[in-house]
Amino acid sequence: MKDVHVLSLGAGVQSTAMLYMSLRGDLPKPDYIVFADTGWEPQDVYDHVEFLKRECERYGQELVIVNNGNIKDDMLESARTGKRMASLPYFTYNPDKHEGDGYAAVHTRVQN
Repeated sequence: MKDVHVLSLGAGVQSTAMLYMSLRGDLPKPDYIVFADTGWEPQDVYDHVEFLKRECERYGQELVIVNNGNIKDDMLESARTGKRMASLPYFTYNPDKHEGDGYAAVHTRVQN
């Protein structure tokens, strides 16, 4: 079975550098370049991804964008209904400005 090499593009500094290194041949060419869109990224991220998509095309590569909804909507629905969702590594501040548990903070905000 052939190995499949995927560059998981988060569109930050490190993954952008890895992308350019692979496009220029400094790293092996991946079979796939994938950006997993959370549906709740800042506009600057989406602008950067579109720029990188054009760069990939310029080098004969395709940037695949995958999406499965909006992560913010999923978190709020989970807080409202108790529906199970994947655990996310996010942090918030409680009303007293101390770092808190993200789920508890979202749940409290939705209930009030």
